[in-house]
Amino acid sequence: MATIGLLVVAAMSVSAGSGRKPAEEVQVSMRHISTGEAMDILRKFPELIPDYLAKRKDDAEYMAGMFGFVEVTIAPLARVFPTARFYRGHDFYSPPHPYLMAIDKGKRYPMPYGFNHLLIDNGLKVTDKNMIELAKAFVTVAIGEGLPKVTFLQATRTKQVISGRPYSVRLEIQTDEQTEEWFFSLSFWHDQFGTVYRRGPRGYITQYDPATEWPSSGERQSNVRSPNSAIDAIRMATAQAVRDSLGTGLASGSEPQEGQEAKVSMRRLSTSEVMDILGRFPGLIPEWMAWAKNDTSYLVSVFEFSEVTTPLLRGVFPTVRFYKGRGAEVAKPPIPYLMAAVGDKYCLMPGGFNRLLADVGLKVRDKNIMTLAKAFVVLAVGSRAVFDNPLVNLVQGRPGGDELLAFPDVTFGEGRKIAEVRGGTTYDARLKVKVDGREEEWWFDVKYGQFALVSRGNDKGLILQYMPKVVEPVQR
Repeated sequence: MATIGLLVVAAMSVSAGSGRKPAEEVQVSMRHISTGEAMDILRKFPELIPDYLAKRKDDAEYMAGMFGFVEVTIAPLARVFPTARFYRGHDFYSPPHPYLMAIDKGKRYPMPYGFNHLLIDNGLKVTDKNMIELAKAFVTVAIGEGLPKVTFLQATRTKQVISGRPYSVRLEIQTDEQTEEWFFSLSFWHDQFGTVYRRGPRGYITQYDPATEWPSSGERQSNVRSPNSAIDAIRMATAQAVRDSLGTGLASGSEPQEGQEAKVSMRRLSTSEVMDILGRFPGLIPEWMAWAKNDTSYLVSVFEFSEVTTPLLRGVFPTVRFYKGRGAEVAKPPIPYLMAAVGDKYCLMPGGFNRLLADVGLKVRDKNIMTLAKAFVVLAVGSRAVFDNPLVNLVQGRPGGDELLAFPDVTFGEGRKIAEVRGGTTYDARLKVKVDGREEEWWFDVKYGQFALVSRGNDKGLILQYMPKVVEPVQR
């Protein structure tokens, strides 16, 4: 088959004695695969074929033409994964959107979010010796499905902290359009990549959070490092919470038990942190305020973001950051909101709770229902934004002034799974809660592994109801 694209590696000269390694252009070649090769891929991975094409799945020429698979050979990937094959395909939207995937030993890995899975399945781990080489490999699969020209200008170890997260590797790269910086954090066990933060001349571009593989119990003991710093201690707590949130309940000390208060702390963000959030999520700025999008002082005073942290939320959503701010509405006082940010997405709480669950790959199950119910309560009472739901029955007065940004005290009482009908709804869990000393009961209805209806009441009756949008399950 003919090679349709080739970018030759060239070492760019640098001045003698500079101490810097030569810049490295990335070698990429692409080859249209044969009809037989394309059909072999589709037979091995039938989930790639949408339902409306199922009737033509045996029409080899048609299917090969529809998917347009191209084998991609990239020098850094070939060095790290010599037995894996990488293919670019495209979906069936208009215009089509390309994607990249790896196939190795009978498994398929979507890129870049399957990078850690491919790493572990090849018996590899991120180490001090190879993390820069692996970071370069990650860039080549994440930089863009169009595979733009990439030149690595600098690659260094770092201890830089961005928005409270420590990073271990910094790459400076040149693309077709601009110079960028990529920062790589490590998973708790230090054997895979955690968050990858990408920024350009104008600031934040995007963030990647490749799924991490949990090591065996023996590997945990050999990989863990002494918690000789505050950051390592936080990583240890988070790692335990990640494991537990996937089905066994949060670790002791992370989840408030019956009679314990949910400890919540708030930190006012710096000017640069606020502008970073608004740069990532420009939709937070209403159209009528577009004139002020570059007025840093004004925007910081309007939004007044604070980061919300609590062991409970950190345990359930270790890759998510939570922020509380004032709305930019004309209303006096402004209605506050609580938002969750992960990667290039944000969800307003509590209405976006189910979307957040879907984005981080969690479902409400018997083993974690009470943990997720407590997380919902903290986010719901903390938002105080009860006016986004037309079916809310508000009994208590609306807070005003500084109380809008305060976080109420929450203490959890008895919680248990039930199957009880109230008001025509069959609820699956009940949780007793004290909010600022007032005793309440919260009832949770579960559908599709998500919270469909949450009713909140006290001895006087219903206080309000939350209906977080249910994300419909994907039909495969």
